Amino acid sequence: MALDIVIKNGNVVLTDGVYQVDIGIKDGSIAVIAEDITEETEEIIDASNQFVLPGIVDTHVLQPVEQQVM
Repeated sequence: MALDIVIKNGNVVLTDGVYQVDIGIKDGSIAVIAEDITEETEEIIDASNQFVLPGIVDTHVLQPVEQQVM
């Protein structure tokens, strides 16, 4: 299976810990997570010394603060 993108050497944050692994993406979805992906790919992203977070985390979202009326 040829992958579209491989994200290499990232610190992947999962619910049970942080792992230094590669992520293979095919057709816009994660196809494989493994320690060393060597499959053919169109693009390689080097994520060394970076954190890779799940798509549900949006660091630009500001939570509204409720104002209390006295």
